Amino acid sequence: MNLPDLDLAALVCPDDSGKLEQLAGELRCARCGRHFSARNGVWEFLPQESQDPASSEGQRLESYRVTYSQRPDRAWLHPFRVVIAELGSGHLYKWASRTIETLARGRTLRILDAACGEGMLLRHIARRHHYVGVDFSARTLERAARYHPATYIRGDLNRLPFAPQTFDLVVSLQAFQYLEQPQRAVREVARVLRPESHLLLTLTNESSFKYRLQGVPSLQLHRFRRADMIELLHSEFEVRELEPRGLWFPIPRLTVHLPGRYSDAHGLSWTAVGLRKS
Repeated sequence: MNLPDLDLAALVCPDDSGKLEQLAGELRCARCGRHFSARNGVWEFLPQESQDPASSEGQRLESYRVTYSQRPDRAWLHPFRVVIAELGSGHLYKWASRTIETLARGRTLRILDAACGEGMLLRHIARRHHYVGVDFSARTLERAARYHPATYIRGDLNRLPFAPQTFDLVVSLQAFQYLEQPQRAVREVARVLRPESHLLLTLTNESSFKYRLQGVPSLQLHRFRRADMIELLHSEFEVRELEPRGLWFPIPRLTVHLPGRYSDAHGLSWTAVGLRKS
């Protein structure tokens, strides 16, 4: 079983939370009998509900997949993807990595990157940490496994395939706004975090002048202002930090976001640090 940063006890069936048994080259749920295997370095743990094209979740995942996952998959394009990702989200990667080290205080942490995409955040995280990435897009995860090797799992943020209290820290950058039920994902994150551990969460700031000018893309189902961020987190987390970061620098055909903290009316994204409540 090629899961270097997880042991078998840390994984559960996403359908019924059953314990998993190790077989030859695959895993099986001891409760429902479902089998799980890896393909191209990515373990498949999507719940059955998410794979049903008739379900609302299945339709939403397919819409997102078509929009973001069908980019040409050629090796020579990867350096350009890295540059584009850094121009658009580099300020968030750097904020997350700095915050991780502040909270770690020299310790080695088991970190879950929830909605990890192509694993770009891993480039910024100290190598002593144990990193696990989860996302629903198979092609995106396969690119992550190819260019940023780590433990990658295809899963649903609303039904994370991990046992309670598995991780020391969860980070999720620019993802929850696409979920029909972001509160459910917050509860799942709290479930898989150890007591007194942290969530680093970023979401688009509806108050930012970029979105006031251009509007928020329709694929994003939720809008977040300061009060909305607090409302989203307060049931499971004590909000320790909530800052608007990143400034839109308008350049035609290129997304460039400048680092730094800004006012609620200008900061592009909310960056929140939440402490899991006991």
